[in-house]
Formats: sequence, structure tokens, C-alpha cells
Amino acid sequence: MSVICRTSASGRWGVAAALMAAFISSCDSRANAQASSPAAAPVTAVAPTRIALRAQLGAGFVTEAELTLPAGARAPVAAVLLVHGATPADMDFTVARPGGDTTRLFREIADSLAARGIAALRYHKRWVSGHGKVELAKFYQTDLQALLADAQVMLDTLRARPQVDRARIVPWGWSEGSAIVAQLAARDPSLAGVIAHGPVVTTFGETLRGQFRRVGVPYLLRFAAADSTLDLDAITRAEQGDGGLLVRSHATIMLDPYALQRNERRINGFVDADSSGRIHVVREGLATYERMMQGPMLGMYADGRALPGWRVMADSVRIPLLVLHGEADANIAVADARALAAQLCARPDATVRIYPALGHSLGAARDPEHDDFRSVAAGPLRDAAAWINALAVSPADRRAGSRDARCDT
Repeated sequence: MSVICRTSASGRWGVAAALMAAFISSCDSRANAQASSPAAAPVTAVAPTRIALRAQLGAGFVTEAELTLPAGARAPVAAVLLVHGATPADMDFTVARPGGDTTRLFREIADSLAARGIAALRYHKRWVSGHGKVELAKFYQTDLQALLADAQVMLDTLRARPQVDRARIVPWGWSEGSAIVAQLAARDPSLAGVIAHGPVVTTFGETLRGQFRRVGVPYLLRFAAADSTLDLDAITRAEQGDGGLLVRSHATIMLDPYALQRNERRINGFVDADSSGRIHVVREGLATYERMMQGPMLGMYADGRALPGWRVMADSVRIPLLVLHGEADANIAVADARALAAQLCARPDATVRIYPALGHSLGAARDPEHDDFRSVAAGPLRDAAAWINALAVSPADRRAGSRDARCDT
């Protein structure tokens, strides 16, 4: 049974790329409907206005960005800053699947918000110049503190736009980005609110290990021999199997990235630590994560280096908070979202929603093993827009309009 907690105020380079591409973020939305959330702004089918921008991030990198505005907007409007999940992400957060099926998650969110009267700013991550265009060596030397500094630059850029109501700016962070927006919200009480989409709740290290244990191991064992090992043929079948992006990536990291670039398939010696020609799913698989978090590829997520998750940050964020989580999320366990809901139940300005049959992107997924980062469903988009449009203008107004939290199970 889902926890319902709704309180209110009136989501080597080749090996790392495979891992990071997979690491992209409570309350059941149906049950919450009875709590009469504010009506969403009217939806318009007119194409939004798009303004191309450029901004200088850290290390001298100049990023391209786009401000999406409601069509025909004349007065300053509420605005969202979209902050990426992990991977070298472009401003659209493009997810390309085999066969040419492509989702542009952030562009879809921005367009949906614009249709409901809300602006959105998207930007390429540092060292990224478009989908698939990234300076990998530089990107994997970047840490979360640097990405936080970049997000602050983009927040300042958004504030400076005359089309934006500076009193109604909301950072929206997905997965890795949820830890970044937690920092922005904790240090800037002038923000109207903050949205954590598929948030990192515990630590990045616990989350990475949990991904592998919770969904990676059961999926890979479907292809393993009786001794829980995988040979090259089994790894190939797992990588080409029917699982979602995350579980198939666990097979991809077991293949030599340099051989893959030559359209060849070999077992990755970095994972096959005993050089047996077979990979033990649990022992060698989990050890791979531990070693990579001690090196440059995943070192930004190591304990002591990463930004804290929402379990630590929740008490430091004193502005309205909306948490959106899919029950079928492969990357962040729904149990983490429920624990965060329980932690936030005493907050008069926090809303936590868990959606059944939605995954990490808040797109359709029948279970975590088949979470494929599909387009964000209509329900979360509608709920997020209604929540943003209902935010009071000033901190004093928000305090006056708050009421006691209600927590149900």
C-alpha cells in the first residue's frame, strides 16, 4: 500500500558512460485526487515562444540554453529551471533507444509547462554541446560541486530575464539534479518552491549499489549459469534482452568498451577481475561499482565527495517542496520515496506523490526491470503545473496560507 503524505500551502570512458547513462530521479496520485489540489491553468495548444540563450559556466565553458515561454505571454510569468540527471546530458535530455525511438524529456516538460502558463529554462551540461556531442575526458573530471555552480549561473540567468516573475521561480531537479536543487533551495529562501523528481534520498553511493542489487542482479541472473556467472554469450543476450535502460546497462558495462567501438564483443577485463572469461553477477558485478567509485569515472558519487541526498537536506529546505516519484522507478527505490514522505509529513509546505506504473522519468513502466525512461505521463505534468501555479507570491503569504500536514497510509 502506498504511503500518502500530502501537506500543502494554500525524477575508462566507455564503461563510465554506460553506468552514468543508466543513472538518470509519496503519495499515490489517485488517492491524492480526493484532496482537491488546485486546478491547473488552462492548457493552450499554441506553440510556445522559444528564446535561444548562451551562458558561461565554470572552466570557461559557454553553454547553449533555451527559455521556453507561454505563447503570447505579456506579463512576467512563473518559471522553472530544469536541472539534469546524470550522464553528459543535452538541454533536451535526449534518450535514444535502439531502433530510433527517441524521447526528449526536458523539452517535453518545458512545452507542457508553457502550455499551462509557466516558462522553463533548459541548458546543456558543462562540456556538452548537443545530443551525443561531449568532451568526455573533461566531463568526467567535473564533480557535483561544479555542476551546482553551473546551476546557480543558470538560475541567475533565469532571474535576469524580463519575461520571468522573479518571485515565482522554481528549480526542478531530476535524479542527480535533485541533489543540486536541494542545495539551491537550502541557500535561497527567496525561491518560490522546489521540485525533486525521482530524487536521490539516501546517498549516491547507496543509490548506485542499490540499483545493482535491486534490479541489476535479478535481471542478470535470468541469463546466468547455475553458478551465477555469465559468459560472453549470456552477457550479449542480457544486453539485448527485454529489460529497460538501467538493467541492460548492467550488461553493457561487462563488455569491453573499446571492442564495442570496433563493433566487436569481448568481456571487459575491468569487470572480469579473476580473468576467468566469466563474470560472477554478484561478486564481480558489485565490486566493479566499488572500484569505479574510487576512480575518476564515478568518483564524484563516492562517499565524502558527493552532494548529500534529500534525507539529509530536507530539514535545510524551508520553502515549498514537491516530490514526484514513480512506483516502478528502477534507479531510485520507491521505498526511498516513502521514507522521505514519512520524514516530511510534519511539513506544512511539502507534497510527496508516488505514481503507480510510472518509472524514473515518470513515464510508463510496468515494473522497475522494464523502466525505459519514457515520456513523462500527463498526470505528473498536470500536477506539477497546478502546484507551481498555486504557489503564493511571497514567503510571508506562503506562511499565512499554510495549514497543518496530513499523513495517511
